[in-house]
Amino acid sequence: MRDPKFQGSEFFDPHDAVQVKHEMLRRVSIDNASVTEASNEYGVSRPTYYQAKASFDAAGIAGLVPKKPGPRGPHKVQGEVLAFLQARLVPGEPVRARELASLVRAELGIEVHPRTIERALKKLPDEHATTPACSILSPAIAAQYEVLRMAALGEALPPTARSGLMLFLRRGMWGWAQTLAAAAPVQQSVASRTPPVPRNEHTAVVYVLATMAMSTPERRTP
Repeated sequence: MRDPKFQGSEFFDPHDAVQVKHEMLRRVSIDNASVTEASNEYGVSRPTYYQAKASFDAAGIAGLVPKKPGPRGPHKVQGEVLAFLQARLVPGEPVRARELASLVRAELGIEVHPRTIERALKKLPDEHATTPACSILSPAIAAQYEVLRMAALGEALPPTARSGLMLFLRRGMWGWAQTLAAAAPVQQSVASRTPPVPRNEHTAVVYVLATMAMSTPERRTP
C-alpha cells in the first residue's frame, strides 16, 4: 500500500478492505490512473484489480466485501485466472470460451481448454443475491461517500453529513453502506405516505437512525 491517504488518517483506513478496494477502483474510474498504476500503488496484481472491478460492477459495494476462500471450479481456473475471466464477462451475452482461452494464453501465458473455462464460469455462485439493496443504491451511496471523502481531505463537511461521518468512522465503509441501504426503503416508504418533512426534522430522523446503528461495534471488515 503506497497511497499516502492511508498513512495516518482516521478516515482512510488501510485495514478496511472494502474502502481500500473502492479507493483502488476510484483511482482508475475517477482519477484516470492506469490499471497498472493503481495495482502497483495498492500492492495487488492486475487480475486482482479486475476481479474487484467485476465484483463491484455486479453488486456495488457489497461485491467488495471479502469472501471466504475456497475452490470455485477446475484447478486451472482459480485465483488470478478466474479473476481475469470474470473481468471480461459481459452481462447478458454468451460466454465466448475460445476467445477467452486465447486471451488467457496471450496475457497470462497459461493454456486452458475452452470447455474448462465454460465449466468453471457456469459453476460460479451468485454471491451477491442476498444483498440487492447495496447493489441498487450504489450510486447514491457512492455520492455520499464522496462528501465524506472530500471532508477527510480538507473540504468543509456539511452539517447534515456529520452523523454519517461518525457512523463511517465507527463501523467502516461496509457497515456504513449497510445502514444507508437499510434506512433508504424506510425513508422512501414514509415519504410516499406523508407530506414533505421540514429539513430540520429530516436531519433529526437521520441522526437518530445513525445513532442507533452506531450502538453496534466495530469498524473493521472481517
